[in-house]
Amino acid sequence: MTFDSASRKPLINAKVEVIVNGKETFSLNEVADGTYQLPDGFIGKVGNSYQLRFKTSEGAQYESNAEIMVKGPDIKKAYDNFNQKGIYDPVRYEYTATNDVYIDYDDPVSDKNFYKWDWVLWEEQYWCATCQQGYYVLYDLGNRSYGECIQDPTLNTYNFFDYPCMDQAWDIFYSTKINISSDIFTNGQSQKGKLIAQIPLNQSNACLVALRQNSITTGAYRYYKILQDQTQNTGTLADSPPAPTAGNVKNINNPDENTFGYFSASSVSVLKYYMNRQNTTGGRFNGLFLSINKRIPNLPVGNYPHSSATCVPSKYRTCSKPLGWP
Repeated sequence: MTFDSASRKPLINAKVEVIVNGKETFSLNEVADGTYQLPDGFIGKVGNSYQLRFKTSEGAQYESNAEIMVKGPDIKKAYDNFNQKGIYDPVRYEYTATNDVYIDYDDPVSDKNFYKWDWVLWEEQYWCATCQQGYYVLYDLGNRSYGECIQDPTLNTYNFFDYPCMDQAWDIFYSTKINISSDIFTNGQSQKGKLIAQIPLNQSNACLVALRQNSITTGAYRYYKILQDQTQNTGTLADSPPAPTAGNVKNINNPDENTFGYFSASSVSVLKYYMNRQNTTGGRFNGLFLSINKRIPNLPVGNYPHSSATCVPSKYRTCSKPLGWP
């Protein structure tokens, strides 16, 4: 996603391009506010260079340095352990239990390698709509259905009605922590038990997590290392003082403008890992709604038109069975 650096709002209606090897140009389509997507069928290739270029609706032009896609090793296998004290919440003074997911991989002996890991999680969601001071109405549009909440002033302002999904649905979660590594001390060695994800025990249902191992360039590693030091490794006397978070994207006509972010092209090894959570304790079946909203669902009681809701697909929810789900 692209943001306006001043307002922090998604950068909409921009003309965005990716240049391959300094020759071939591909235009990106805006699929959501500030989110741009390469054409269908576009596939990155190890050894090629990639450069980002975009022009805002106001006419400002930006471009990144060229990044060469480097080859990295595959994830060999994944496994998890249940951790009763996985994530500590300093506000609530309590721990959230997690499934800690680890991977093994072989670091190449002949190359200097830099890694960045992230993950995407799919959790079964039983509840698809919540209406505050209102109720849910479903419209039949022929080949599809559309639902919305209708306000009802006779209800209390803090009245919530919750509606279960008509069909299967999954909520989608994304990793937020920066997880990077350099092989400066481990070059050519087999790596075992690398912690990749701590998946909160939001419910006892099985879940699916896509583990992503990105092979990044030296420049990308340095950028993420600064971000990591500033956002995750602060608070002690041993911490380094904050450094400017300079990315590789610049304003062509005003190089002194402060810009943030890093355009990177990396090869990725993806492993889909299905967790049955049979090694956990304390989880609640279909408990995702309670974990997210901190309350139990409230079904509508009385003469209301519908008792269930359609699944509305988005970045954070899907109605289609995820690839890799049994």
